[in-house]
Amino acid sequence: MKQRDFKVLVLGSLPEADDLFERGVFKDEYPCEPVRVENPEEFGRAVREPTFDLILIDVEPHGINVLRSVLDERPMRPMIMVADAAQGDVILEAKRLGLERYVMRLSDDVLNADLLAEEMVFILQRLSEPPSMEHPTVEELFRFAQYHNVRQPFFVIDRNHRLLYTNASGKALVKAVHDHDLREGDQYDRFPLTGSTQESTSHLNEALGGSEVEIEHTYERLVKNDRHREVFYQPVHDTTGAVVAVSIACKNIGLRLQAQQKVERQEQALWSFFELVPLPLKVVGPDLRIHRANAALADFLGYDDPDELQRVTLDSLLHPDDLGEAHLALNGLFEETSSYAHFECRYQHLNGETVWVNQIDFPLRGLGDEESEGLVLALSVDITRQKQAEQRAAQSERLRAIGELAAGVAHDFNNVLSIVKTYSQLIHAKLEQEGDHEYVGFTNKIVGAVDRAMALTGQLLTFGQEDEGDKARLDLNTRIHEISALLERNLGEGVDLKLELAADLPAIEIDPSQLDQVLTNLVINARDAMNAGGSLVLRTRQESKGEDLPPHPDLPTGDYALLEVEDEGEGMDEQTQRKIFEPFFTTKGRSRGTGLGLATVYRIVDRNGGYIYVDSELGCGTTFTIYFPASETGPDTGSDDLPSKKA
Repeated sequence: MKQRDFKVLVLGSLPEADDLFERGVFKDEYPCEPVRVENPEEFGRAVREPTFDLILIDVEPHGINVLRSVLDERPMRPMIMVADAAQGDVILEAKRLGLERYVMRLSDDVLNADLLAEEMVFILQRLSEPPSMEHPTVEELFRFAQYHNVRQPFFVIDRNHRLLYTNASGKALVKAVHDHDLREGDQYDRFPLTGSTQESTSHLNEALGGSEVEIEHTYERLVKNDRHREVFYQPVHDTTGAVVAVSIACKNIGLRLQAQQKVERQEQALWSFFELVPLPLKVVGPDLRIHRANAALADFLGYDDPDELQRVTLDSLLHPDDLGEAHLALNGLFEETSSYAHFECRYQHLNGETVWVNQIDFPLRGLGDEESEGLVLALSVDITRQKQAEQRAAQSERLRAIGELAAGVAHDFNNVLSIVKTYSQLIHAKLEQEGDHEYVGFTNKIVGAVDRAMALTGQLLTFGQEDEGDKARLDLNTRIHEISALLERNLGEGVDLKLELAADLPAIEIDPSQLDQVLTNLVINARDAMNAGGSLVLRTRQESKGEDLPPHPDLPTGDYALLEVEDEGEGMDEQTQRKIFEPFFTTKGRSRGTGLGLATVYRIVDRNGGYIYVDSELGCGTTFTIYFPASETGPDTGSDDLPSKKA
């Protein structure tokens, strides 16, 4: 009968073994088919294959843990360990684990090839000697098991379900579980090892059919740390490949389960923290799908339930302009080229608003949870208020600089206009004396044009003012009533002014003339937007802002007198809204607007510690909302003004 080839798995660099295989030392009696792997990961996968007859392990570069993992994974596989002479502690640990065959390198790191060959022949010879097919003896079958870890219960069962061999650990296990003194020849149904007699017999028959069977089983009668076992049923073949018996090894997995339970508790604590932490958190996969989100993130983005976020991708939440930077950061984490990512980006709130976050992402690694491996935990810190404050500060600084320039130009230009107007008036008087009525009309037009130009320079001077004027405590409702007649005259026909003024409005502190200018400019702006006429509403109410409450995160907490100016005009798109407070920006054309009206409103509101917002949509009108800080005392009853102060 032709001798079968023995498959030999080799871990590490063993040139002496390569030389033995290449020279064909074993080819006549024990032909070998070597398979080499270079790293523990590949080795771990290969060990699980039942086709290898012998394993050679070089522990010098990989350490004792590799050997320990092999004995845990496949305790019944013949092995030879190669170690350095200086690794005495490794050899002792290997023997403690149950490994009997090893070869030491010499002091100059040279392995004795002859000694390695002797060890391999010793094992291959016993593997090649089959037990008797009709009446296998205990000694013959034990040749297949003599290299196994003797600390684990081990059994050999023949095809008639009789016990052929067990070790001391096996006898102790059966005594503890079944209160039975195990003897050779006992039927397996007297000491079933994996559940009921029927279940255990089924597992045995499956192995007798040629399949490896692995079962986790709990022996309730054992002490806590010993009761959890992993039971391996492995068929024992003769040289023809026929199954002549089944070997059963019971591996104690109590410590492993304890470790798993510890990891599960840690994981449960982590996800409990994930759910309860008040900061927006999410878990993102390589496909940019959100695998998990907490309640804080759902609330931050306007969703009712965190599970809703698992049906969307990260791209659908991020601002389009920030996708590139976010993808670059996440790819570095998924590809393990970086350990964390930190950047600023914008998210789209469910209501359409944009929110800014300080994004901190890091990979979920080493948690013991396979589902979490390869995912990224993303923490978002809301910085919307900070960004809006920065934008507001930049806008104020820009307007201040433009205001200074405009005021300087307006002052010089006003001096020139004053001279032009004076001489025009002198010419006008002279022509009237001479009765030249034709040229008198010309001088009237010159004076009128100069007046309009001086009015424009007056706007520039007002826009460029840095002080807050002569502040007084005012009742906003009273001031609106006082100026409403003037406002109605500015509206003209077709526009109906409506007042919706709330009672008990808190007083505000502002220069009355500046408040009049704010009201006038907003009303004129609304009028110009309502070519088809309609209603213009001035609305007031008291507003209290809590911490981080909508609708305006940048608005400081406190009490306010709120003014809304709502029109039914043409409305504005987002691009126009972003520029609406820029000086000299206008949509009315050069003949109708200077672009200073709303810029002046913004400057006055900002100088007085207020906040102004615009809400508009094309075809749906526009609403300007101003928050005036409430005064700590009521409105003035007399004419005494407050000392000027910077809000």
